[in-house]
Amino acid sequence: MSYLLNEALFGKDYAKHNSRKQIEKQKTQRAELRKKISTDKAREQRQERQRRESEIERKEEEREARIEQREELKEEKLRQKEIEEAKKQQQLVENKDEVEAFNQYITQIQAVHKVASESIDWQEIRQEEAPHKVEGEIENTIWQAIKQEGQEAILKQIEEFKPSIYKVYFDMVFKKNIESLWVKKVNNILFKQDKDKLQILKDNYEKAGEIDKQKFEALKLSQIEAYKSWLFLQEIAKDMVAKKTAVYIKAIEYVDNFSDLKEYGSDIEFEITDEFFLVAFYAKSEQVVPKTEKTIDSKGNVIEKEMPLVKFNEIYQDYVCSCVLRIAREVFAVLPISKVKIIIFGSVFNSATGNQENCCILSVVVDKETMQKLNFNLVDPSDSMQNFFCQMNFDKKKGFQKIDYIDKKK
Repeated sequence: MSYLLNEALFGKDYAKHNSRKQIEKQKTQRAELRKKISTDKAREQRQERQRRESEIERKEEEREARIEQREELKEEKLRQKEIEEAKKQQQLVENKDEVEAFNQYITQIQAVHKVASESIDWQEIRQEEAPHKVEGEIENTIWQAIKQEGQEAILKQIEEFKPSIYKVYFDMVFKKNIESLWVKKVNNILFKQDKDKLQILKDNYEKAGEIDKQKFEALKLSQIEAYKSWLFLQEIAKDMVAKKTAVYIKAIEYVDNFSDLKEYGSDIEFEITDEFFLVAFYAKSEQVVPKTEKTIDSKGNVIEKEMPLVKFNEIYQDYVCSCVLRIAREVFAVLPISKVKIIIFGSVFNSATGNQENCCILSVVVDKETMQKLNFNLVDPSDSMQNFFCQMNFDKKKGFQKIDYIDKKK
């Protein structure tokens, strides 16, 4: 209506004016549209750029993660390789130690004779004074020494006990009320540690008295045992100086120089005859000499295989003969004799029965004079038997064979 009115009033000028206005409006709308389109496009481009950047960043992270994972796998493989190599080296060391221990054992059983006890001077033992008896002045001196280190030392700690400085101040401040119940209660709370320390010392003092008595009684008992041992040894020494053969076995058993031979699984017995001091030794080959031997192959593995029969027999012979020398050395170290007869028993295959049987495999009379000429560090124990009156039937392939006792004197 207003448009018609305006057109009637203003005519064509209004129409032109209105047309320009519409054109301006349209321009504005188109400009806004272009701006909106440009803004949307810029936003889309920005989003696309961000998306591409995010994608690139994601791929880069994945790539770095893959690289890191490969490095970790590589490091893990390297660690595993190092662990396996360390285990391998450790196993190699253990294998070498195992074989070395085996070889040392074989050497050891062939060198039993190289170590022996020192000779006993029975005359010197005969002159030894008896241990002092714990009685009289000695008893009192020892008792005082024990008390001085025990109960009296604790008593001194109790007498010299000093409470903390705060406890001293507390007693000074509450001197007049020290017997009051509330003061005692506070005292017990604040200075419980001092009280506990003193009580522990008092408890220890009571215990120390009993401990001192136990120590003293133990010392007296040990002196009694020492005196009995001295007296027993004196009786043996007296008979040994007099060369009373009846005491020889008692002396040998008292000294006990053959304990290591027993550790190899071998037994030993003694006997006194009219002609010799006789030693019977039971060499148990199956418990001493191994049936297998150990070596290391090129890869460091322990190879255990059956020991060749010849090698086994030679080792067993050396062990037996080494024991002969060792037994003789120990006997001469204890007994005042010039000769000893040693009989060795061992397991021998009996072809008639098809079984192993225990029998005499070596019999030898060893004289002290010849023994003293031997270099025990270098002598071959098997070869050394030719220095004595020895009966031994040995073959490298068959080993020891049964023999009879020696009945002749040398």
